[in-house]
Amino acid sequence: LNNGNDHENQLVTSKDKIEDIFGFTIPSTIYRFRAVDGIDLDSVTKNLETTFIRNGMETVNLQEKVRSEAAQSRAFNRLFTAFMGLGLIVGIAALGVISMRAVVERRQQIGTLRAIGYRKWMVQWSFVIESSFVALLGIFIGLILGGVTSYNIIVSIREGFDGIEFSIPFVQISIIVGLAYIFSILMTLLAARQASEIAPSDALRYE
Repeated sequence: LNNGNDHENQLVTSKDKIEDIFGFTIPSTIYRFRAVDGIDLDSVTKNLETTFIRNGMETVNLQEKVRSEAAQSRAFNRLFTAFMGLGLIVGIAALGVISMRAVVERRQQIGTLRAIGYRKWMVQWSFVIESSFVALLGIFIGLILGGVTSYNIIVSIREGFDGIEFSIPFVQISIIVGLAYIFSILMTLLAARQASEIAPSDALRYE
């Protein structure tokens, strides 16, 4: 029983229980038909509605309804994935901006390192290692938060549906983590190269 809305204020119970409460027999108003393979379901539904139009019959193609709901779920998942990907791209770009800013703000320190004997490749690797630590820390925190959130969602869904199990797609996650780390390092290579090109004399005169 419901108030006319699809999923609001619904009462789900057995037909026998309702008849015991109200004391009269409730006629069946929902019928399910199984069509043979190869039949035109749209034509069948239209013919049923036409035949029983006086009874106010409304037919629903369950197969089409399931496909429509599945398509809506896929569209939502793709939209959610796109937002997650956009956030990942923004985070990688932000890491590159931070690296470029670090080169400007630490110009004197870089010049001092060059003056005491640091080579260009050593300066480059110092920036790459620093960015790698930040990227790996962000990836690790994201994996932990994502895993905990996904597990809580599955636990909540499992209360209403049996047979749903929590599983981790290791292959997909490994690919995403690898790509995120690679692009994070690529974004910092330009800043690291600029840092290695700083001359000790120019850096020591910088104020």
